[in-house]
Parts: sequence; structure tokens; C-alpha cells
Amino acid sequence: MEMGSYKGRRILSEESVKEMTKYQLTSAQKARSSFIPGFFDRFGWGFCMSVITRKDPLKSMGTYGWDGGLGTPWFNDPAKG
Repeated sequence: MEMGSYKGRRILSEESVKEMTKYQLTSAQKARSSFIPGFFDRFGWGFCMSVITRKDPLKSMGTYGWDGGLGTPWFNDPAKG
């Protein structure tokens, strides 16, 4: 299923999906964060979901999704389809 669609019908514009899945934090926002040191070396936030900002062993740069604090993670890796 294509991101932004439901039952084959587009419900979000391509531009909206791009903005939701694009890294949105500024340097000042990262500096004020209380996350663990180094967190923003690989992770960031788009609108409503996390964004991978540097390739790691499991996820490509640009992968987006949600870690699911109670065991319900979901990620989409556009580079791998």
C-alpha cells in the first residue's frame, strides 16, 4: 500500500507525505533535548513519526516510522521498498 492512500484511494497529497516523513528538527531544538547523548546522530523527528538520519545495520537513511513503546513498532524503508 502506498503511503497516503487507503484502499487504493489517495487521502494525503504526495507533498504532505514528504513533509511528514522529512526530518524537521533544528539544531537549537536538538541542543535543548533531554534525550540520551548521541540520540540525534541517527534519529530525528518528522511530523508524527521518527526519521532515520544515518544508515544503521537494520534501517536505511530516510526510513520513517514509530518505535512503539509497548512493542508495536512500525517502519517504512523507501530505499528498500
